[in-house]
Amino acid sequence: DNSKILLLNHTIKFWTVLLVGTFLLMFAAFYNGFPIVYSDTSTYLASGFELETPFDRPITYGLFVRLFSLNGGSLWFVVFFQTLILVLLIILSVRLVIPNHKSLWVSLLLIFLLTLLSSISWTTCQLMPDIFTPIAVLSLILVLSGKYQGAVKYLLYFIFWLAVAMHISHILLFVSILFLVFCLQKIIIPESFRVKINTRLLTLLLVTLSSIVTMGSAISKSRHVFFMGAMVEHGIAKQYLDEYCAEHKYKLCSYRDSLPRRAYQFVWDDTSPLYKIGSWKGSKKEFGEIIYGSLVKPKYTFLHIKASLKVTAQQLLLS
Repeated sequence: DNSKILLLNHTIKFWTVLLVGTFLLMFAAFYNGFPIVYSDTSTYLASGFELETPFDRPITYGLFVRLFSLNGGSLWFVVFFQTLILVLLIILSVRLVIPNHKSLWVSLLLIFLLTLLSSISWTTCQLMPDIFTPIAVLSLILVLSGKYQGAVKYLLYFIFWLAVAMHISHILLFVSILFLVFCLQKIIIPESFRVKINTRLLTLLLVTLSSIVTMGSAISKSRHVFFMGAMVEHGIAKQYLDEYCAEHKYKLCSYRDSLPRRAYQFVWDDTSPLYKIGSWKGSKKEFGEIIYGSLVKPKYTFLHIKASLKVTAQQLLLS
């Protein structure tokens, strides 16, 4: 009887902390008077309710919004549930460090301090999938810790899959993270634990790759534009066009001397050459030929590798 009472008390405390922490972290939405929206929010809403994958992002978050808004009942529910997921992961993460009953109150204090001293509330209350990047990181750490088993373990795997499927960039990001952990395991992981870690790493890798199912259409529609944008910013597109325009007569050749300096300008500005030669859909064949040509020619393959290493170093320094 005493054990049942203790379990009931702990369950009540857990749900109390979970709900109070969720409402604390929703401070920005309450202050704003409505869930925070961004210019891209409309794209996610449209994708979820029209069931159409956008050109440049997966449909996952759109479906998440539709499901958790109760099919359009209220967007407050979307913010509530994505905040609830994050708070749950924070509570479980604190338990890794403080494995006793005090962990619940430490979690609540941590959530209060994060709400007060950081911008986390403004991110989690936004109708955007950005918050799912830290959600994916936390769920990955919790799975690798090996502390949680049974239903909780499978829930963590599902949350990780859901979070990864929210953004196209997550595939490369988390494959890289898993590979890095695998390479560094001799340094950071005790030998007795490595076999279990390798099993979990493999499972997480498969889960990561399986999320492509939700974004295959978006990748197919957008990869040529983003890749060409990178080529434009790195100067590779101009160099390639100067050398091969006489031979191939690409539509983009007319704009080789007026290409934007930055990839985002090429991809998003209304005045970009992209929208003068067929936009995302109409440029696919031509961009595909240019990209393929640059990848199979050693001279340009080297330029791609050099540019990738350079921007990777810049990103690491800016992080």
